[in-house]
Amino acid sequence: MGTHILLRPRVGAKALRALAGARNAATISRSEELWEAYVLLNLRGDEDLAKVKRNYHVAAVRWHPDRAGGSKERFQRIKAAYEFIRDERLGRCTAHHEREPAWRRSPRAESRARADHREPRDGWDEQEPPPDYAQGPATREGRWIWRVALGFIFARVLLLGSMKLAHGDAERDGAAARAKLRAMQARAAAHDAAGTQRA
Repeated sequence: MGTHILLRPRVGAKALRALAGARNAATISRSEELWEAYVLLNLRGDEDLAKVKRNYHVAAVRWHPDRAGGSKERFQRIKAAYEFIRDERLGRCTAHHEREPAWRRSPRAESRARADHREPRDGWDEQEPPPDYAQGPATREGRWIWRVALGFIFARVLLLGSMKLAHGDAERDGAAARAKLRAMQARAAAHDAAGTQRA
């Protein structure tokens, strides 16, 4: 399995929230988390769930703490990234995804996050459902490809249909022209025959 070198400018969460406003900040941080999970599992984003699982198993075997050179922290981050992508693909978006993912935090920050976590009060802290573009790269790309393919098929049918109509008109016009030419040739031959009979 090759490694992917991804060049992407690192933008801070505060800058993203300032650009997007408070309403879209959760969506941007969620897509950033998803992107980091894809990088951690060496994925492009358009693979199916089976490929995600295969890459998870390869990374888990490579970074398992029982193996020489394995890192327990990296292993836990890989497991959390896989669970995040799996839940995202299966549509199990829960409130714990709105917090910083496990593969991005240290053990100390994780215990602090658990201590700071509070339950929503009377619906005030509930998140509204994410917009369509936050569903992930595979869904977005797949939808775009289908739209382009259907547009291409529609244009092709229109083009071929108009060509067949034009071809049919040309055939009818050609048949009429050929009949007219034959009639003229017959008259000319009759005229020549009449002229040779007189002479």
